[in-house]
Amino acid sequence: MIIYRATDVVNFALASLATVGLYASLTLYDSGLPLLLAAAAAIVLTASIGLVARETVIRPLAQGSCSRRWS
Repeated sequence: MIIYRATDVVNFALASLATVGLYASLTLYDSGLPLLLAAAAAIVLTASIGLVARETVIRPLAQGSCSRRWS
């Protein structure tokens, strides 16, 4: 709801990003990294994916530059 109010675009990727972060931290932890380091690396990875999604999908939609209009 906060994302929608700020950008007027519904972002359904938030749950997916949380899932990616969870799996990344579990994978890194299972590979032998300490828990805090695995969590920090997962946060960096998830934030990076979120920024890419924002710049490639959300920002163009918020600016109305979508080439296809829904009726």
